[in-house]
Amino acid sequence: TFRAEASFHASWSPGLLCQACKRPGMTMIRVQGRQLGERFTKEKLAELAAEVLPAGSVNELRDAALSWIEHQTERKIRTRELLETL
Repeated sequence: TFRAEASFHASWSPGLLCQACKRPGMTMIRVQGRQLGERFTKEKLAELAAEVLPAGSVNELRDAALSWIEHQTERKIRTRELLETL
């Protein structure tokens, strides 16, 4: 478990790693970003859309999700820069 500590992700890794296990080049996702990800699995999108979510947490979660998509597809997302500006 990560407890109240940040975790780390990368497009070449299938999940999250803790501070002790992280590797160079990994990106941090704070506790708030992970909690937002958990909410996405449990709540309806309409409920989340009606709420003002912290921009930092949303951006961290989006970055992690795009990294996992790249890992699963085994290729870089060409439109990642465009998706990150939305």
